[in-house]
Amino acid sequence: MKKYFSIICLSFIVCYTASAQTIVDTLPHNRNVVLEQFNGCGYCPDAHRISDSICSLHPDNFFDIRIYTGQFAEYSLPHFITSWGNALTNISPYWLDAYPEGTINRHKFSASNLSYSYGNGFYLDRKDWATRTDSILAMPSPVNIAAMVDFNDTTRVMTVYVELYYTSSSAQSTNYLNVAILQNNIIDQNISFQQWYPEMEVNDTLYRYMHVLRDLLTGQWGEAINSTTAGSFVSKTYTYVIPDSIGTVAIPSLCDLEVIAFVTESHKEVLTGCRAISNIIDTVAENIIVSVNDTNMGSVKVEHCALTGETSLWAIPTYGCSFTTWSDGATDNPRTISDEDTSLTAIFSIRQFYIDLTSSDSTKGTVVGGGWHNYMDTIVISAIPATSHHHFIRWNDNDTSSVRTIVVTKNRSLTAYFDIDKHTVTVAPNNILYGTTEGGGEREYGQPITLTATAYSGYQFVRWSNGATYNPYTFAVTGDTSLVALFYPVDSVFNIVATANPTMGSVQGGGIYGYGDTVVLTATANPGYHFTNWHDGNTENPRSVIATSDITYIAYFATSNEGIDDSPEHNVRVFARNGKICAEGMADDTIIVFDISGRQVVNNNLSSGVYLVKISNRYSTKILILN
Repeated sequence: MKKYFSIICLSFIVCYTASAQTIVDTLPHNRNVVLEQFNGCGYCPDAHRISDSICSLHPDNFFDIRIYTGQFAEYSLPHFITSWGNALTNISPYWLDAYPEGTINRHKFSASNLSYSYGNGFYLDRKDWATRTDSILAMPSPVNIAAMVDFNDTTRVMTVYVELYYTSSSAQSTNYLNVAILQNNIIDQNISFQQWYPEMEVNDTLYRYMHVLRDLLTGQWGEAINSTTAGSFVSKTYTYVIPDSIGTVAIPSLCDLEVIAFVTESHKEVLTGCRAISNIIDTVAENIIVSVNDTNMGSVKVEHCALTGETSLWAIPTYGCSFTTWSDGATDNPRTISDEDTSLTAIFSIRQFYIDLTSSDSTKGTVVGGGWHNYMDTIVISAIPATSHHHFIRWNDNDTSSVRTIVVTKNRSLTAYFDIDKHTVTVAPNNILYGTTEGGGEREYGQPITLTATAYSGYQFVRWSNGATYNPYTFAVTGDTSLVALFYPVDSVFNIVATANPTMGSVQGGGIYGYGDTVVLTATANPGYHFTNWHDGNTENPRSVIATSDITYIAYFATSNEGIDDSPEHNVRVFARNGKICAEGMADDTIIVFDISGRQVVNNNLSSGVYLVKISNRYSTKILILN
């Protein structure tokens, strides 16, 4: 790009008369603020919002220069980068290591009083800009500055005239005048986190960039000013041929350009600054009437460019709303119209935000309640574990409520984290002198675990405390479990055998036991049968016995007729009636009855119990009497 400079430099002694100057004030004033903010990251819209809010409080004393540099800008907005940015972010001995950050008059503040300390208090976090602005505005400035700019729309030549007047002597004999060209109203891609400043969004897909540094007329560090004593007056004029674009960023209208001039005492201290006066922007357009459908939803900014004769209309939604259309159906925003009688209404609507809910693992849990919702809607979102063996951990914002209520104020992405339940298995020997165990620990629900019992010499593993006899013992973990491996001396281990006629039933509870163990035996009848007694006459069921030796227990069962024993083979039916055993089908035969001990009893008034019945010597059976 071509630059043309014609420079007029005049220096005067203290007795210089005020009538020679044109625009700069000669009375002492406090400093104005020049914020140089370094942009390019996702949180930059929040920085823009903060600096604009400060400017609204100090419109004549606060000037914002947005410099795009660093790795974030290289990735997201490389076409905004200029050749000046890298040096400004690394003013020795300070180094910028976070974005978005900024310098307030390139002043070094006490790091102990800042939210964050970057460059030892030279680069400020956006949270500190407002308070540091106030402190700079309270400081006296040794120099006043004023500037004017004129544009030639035909030749695209910009002429900048700057005046300085020193009301007191500067601490440095050489100061530096800096003249920066900024560009406004660049409509470009929407970088992330734009919800921090939705007023600058354009149709929900683009973003309006303001105060973007495009060039420095006076070079990297400014033009040297060597007359810095009280009463010195300096004037300079610069001419600059404005290109159609800088890089790939077009400059369609000279009205979008802004000139900021400031004086530095050294490269690291800005004394004061100003915005150049221009007569090409006029906010009054008498023949254009604009309105909005709802003043709570937004407003319209009107700018008239004297150079082009065109008027720009900016529909600016309030937070939580969005611009929809103009009353004539057009959707351009900003919108340029010629100077003609126009009456337009900007239509705004409540904005919808997307609540993006995801599960960290859909096999472990799901989420509900996301989607599009209106601004300020109150919604309930839920994280639901996949099964009773899974559990919710937290959301990615560290909220631990599986069901939570949120108010929709911006687009949000929330991830629910789930996990499968974990359980602890502990294992130990019944006596540490008898043997060892290994294999316990934590497992996810349903995962296998293997326990091993190892007996010392002279001892024998018998079983686990839950009755399992496998060794090694592998099972699926379904809850917290504590198992004991039962070891016994080899000579005190006995085999308790429990058996029965498998046609009639079965017995549970036998196995290897140590001396003195209590063994529970349970007889279970098959369909059509019932338990009668054990081989030793005991009728308890279940039955507890003490292991003192190897022994076999036999369970007896009978048919389930309860006192009736049919014998199709002999065509005999044996039954009990009124305490007496009777038989049908074997007339004239003698019935002999024995009790369970084998003693013959009188077949009359028999009590409840099991009896052996013999009919002559041709047929015998057992019968249960229940009175």
